[in-house]
Amino acid sequence: MIRMRISYGGLRTDVATGFRLPDPALWDAAAQRMKTGGPEVGNHSPDPGEVNRALDWLRQRAEGVCHCLAQRRRSFSAAEFREMLAHPPRDATEGLFPCLEKFIRQATVRKAWTKATAGKFRNLGEDLRHFRADLGFGDLQEETLEKLVGFWREERGLGDRTVEGKLSCLRWFLNWATENGYNGNPAYRHFRPTFKRPRQKVIFLTEQEMSQLQALSLPRRFRYLEKVRDLFLFCCFSGLRFSDAVNLRRSDVRENCLEVTTVKTADSLCIELNAGTRAILRKYGRGTFPGDRALPPVLNQTMNRDLKTLCRLAGIDEPVRITRYRGSRREDTVRPKYALVGSHTGRRTFIVHALSLGIPPNVVMKWTGHSDYKAMKPYIDIVDEIKAQEMTKMDRLFRTISRPGSEDGR
Repeated sequence: MIRMRISYGGLRTDVATGFRLPDPALWDAAAQRMKTGGPEVGNHSPDPGEVNRALDWLRQRAEGVCHCLAQRRRSFSAAEFREMLAHPPRDATEGLFPCLEKFIRQATVRKAWTKATAGKFRNLGEDLRHFRADLGFGDLQEETLEKLVGFWREERGLGDRTVEGKLSCLRWFLNWATENGYNGNPAYRHFRPTFKRPRQKVIFLTEQEMSQLQALSLPRRFRYLEKVRDLFLFCCFSGLRFSDAVNLRRSDVRENCLEVTTVKTADSLCIELNAGTRAILRKYGRGTFPGDRALPPVLNQTMNRDLKTLCRLAGIDEPVRITRYRGSRREDTVRPKYALVGSHTGRRTFIVHALSLGIPPNVVMKWTGHSDYKAMKPYIDIVDEIKAQEMTKMDRLFRTISRPGSEDGR
């Protein structure tokens, strides 16, 4: 007979699961599950998948009862525990994975999450299921969380920056579960691993590279890339995200500006037109696109794929070294720049060049919708580097104007 033994809050009791194995060899003692893929013993061997699913369900229910009793903060008997296990209250039936789905549904409504944000948490759920299908709140001790980080690094091949982001999402969910009485295990709050954070490389196009892209004469078989180039350059000249550029309506285009409500943050922006944005809008002024869009529609995946082809054809192939860490292991990869260009590169290009031209950061932030000065810091650092490089051009001027034989020219 397979029994479940529960030790919690000074209580110790055994609960029958209703399953029997004809041979102890069918049981995996280390995993506490029925072995799968082994030979059947007679005609009375139960299905391993059915047994293990039932055990996972019973385990999550027992865990829920434990959390429910912990919230009541009083002692309880073995008989009371077994009664609650047989007829659990509503809030004791929620395991970790059902709670995660509930959290996503609730936040999508209350916090107006986009599909991308909800998808990020659903991906987290998929990772947790692959890590351990029967994972419960009570399992999330520091030792298990360390193994989870190792799973992301080794089996998923993720860098520390990505792992840190996933842990942040997990803490967000666990805070919600704790506040709502589903999680009684506070161990996650003390789990703070150290991650190495090399400065993230900001990929943008230089003035020369933008000229190469604009001047590129597309061969006949690559003519389909023209609308991708125009959309990208429009982002370079306006600072719009790709999602906002592709959803731009003709009614958003005023005489001297664009009036846009952003897709990601619902910010209302007024972005003045310039020669670059005017030229592209004029080019498609007589086109007819679905939803009265001002620019040709392109899917984001298509944009990211075709941009790499476009930049390769334009000769934007400067080698770029990317450094990331997986634990203590440093990984350096060198890739051509065109392989790193994506739809968001246009917005980054706009910010870098606007700051390089001396436009104050607070003005640029009004165009881009950034509300946090911290978000502009990486771009300001890049501009400072560009300024330092450009100052060397003054050396040539100094040598030109210095008279031979003078004290300064010696």
